[in-house]
Amino acid sequence: MRMKLGLLAVVCVTVIVVAAVFFQSPSDNGEKYFINFKDGSTFISDAGDSHGGFEFTADYIVIVSDNSFETGDTVHLTFELDIGFCDPLDVHDLDLKLSYSDADDEITLQKDSVVVRLVKVENDIIWDHQFDGYYIASWGGCAPDDEIRGEISPSVFGLPAHYYIELRLKAEVESGNH
Repeated sequence: MRMKLGLLAVVCVTVIVVAAVFFQSPSDNGEKYFINFKDGSTFISDAGDSHGGFEFTADYIVIVSDNSFETGDTVHLTFELDIGFCDPLDVHDLDLKLSYSDADDEITLQKDSVVVRLVKVENDIIWDHQFDGYYIASWGGCAPDDEIRGEISPSVFGLPAHYYIELRLKAEVESGNH
């Protein structure tokens, strides 16, 4: 009986350790980062890629609730229609937990099943350098591989799966351990 209890204890501890490692967010390595957001925008197209079709496109201004956040904070994003004939978004506000990966220079915003992983793009050739230096997440059902960056899904906003969506945030990252 003691052997079974000991084995059970070892299995439980192993499961807890593996779960903690598996579910660790990118910035949970003990180092804190401060992210200072500047401006942002989102582009959507029902063509499934950045420059195709043009049956419907829209641009949104992305408003970040505050300018400065620490990893682990919740970031509130608001999406306001800037250019477009109508507003197909079902979701205009997101509250997502902030993490940062220094190794990959990626900002991740997530809550439950919603994951937005923005990668730093130094040389934005898709939009003729308009968004050089921005953190960008994009996806589209018909988009070529070079238009897919980071991770984002149109379903987060209630859009059909084939839509192209690109979220761009200008941000500066500072290490909290100076």
